[in-house]
Amino acid sequence: MTHRQATVALVTITVLWGVSIVAIKLLFSDLSPLAAVGFRFAIAGLILTPTLRQVTRRELIAGLWMGVSFGLGVAFQNVGLEITTPSRSAFIVTISALLTPALGAAVLRHRVPMTLVVKILVAMVGVYFLTAPTGSLSDINRGDWFTLVSAVLFAVQIVAIGHFALGSSTVRILAIQFLATSIIGLAGATTVETVRFQLTPLAIGLLLFLICNSILTFWLQIRAQRVVTATEAALVFTFEPVVAGAMSFLVFGERLVAIQLLGGAIIMVAVGWPRRRTAGLSATSGLDLP
Repeated sequence: MTHRQATVALVTITVLWGVSIVAIKLLFSDLSPLAAVGFRFAIAGLILTPTLRQVTRRELIAGLWMGVSFGLGVAFQNVGLEITTPSRSAFIVTISALLTPALGAAVLRHRVPMTLVVKILVAMVGVYFLTAPTGSLSDINRGDWFTLVSAVLFAVQIVAIGHFALGSSTVRILAIQFLATSIIGLAGATTVETVRFQLTPLAIGLLLFLICNSILTFWLQIRAQRVVTATEAALVFTFEPVVAGAMSFLVFGERLVAIQLLGGAIIMVAVGWPRRRTAGLSATSGLDLP
């Protein structure tokens, strides 16, 4: 996969994730948040289980790192999404774009090109305009705080993918990640929430979409992050609130005012900002991957 193909793959992932936020919100009419996490990723994991016959120790470690961080992240995000709106949830999760290079530097001793930091900051300004048009933070609710925790955990997962992706089987890592995520979801559903589980035609359709979406997007993510850096991936993911906001408008009637449209434009400019190699940055230095 070339760098251009990897970037296209990340943009595709971002669009599908934006759509899935609205799909998950719709699913809550029939399934409680953590039950939805457990069931959705159990099916996805079981589909890929036959690939685990030749799993290596490195792949097991990678899958567990990614599974625990992603599983806790998606659990917190789902619980928060039941309270907050899809566009607000997408904005808060985008904070992981800032946390990813910080974690890469602190934990993996990576160095971050200043140009990428500037791109992320510009994108975050756009995200802020898109999802907080009044500029007021006084109405932050409990769901927003849960979603903020999920942003930290998603940043850990992005860094883990960047660290473990090379030299590992994509499908075997995914199988372990999905199974770990399902265990976290089911454990949470049986201990901290009142379980709702009704397989209506709408719920079945949404679950099928989300299961296929999970397998496709994370398969693409792992392959793409063998080529692009974790910081670059986090930057592209800042486009997600644009998609989530548009879908939320179409499904829930959540309207975008002029300043929100401006925010979306700023994000697209930041994401499309020409990429330039920094002298001295090799494929294995900093946050760059082979």
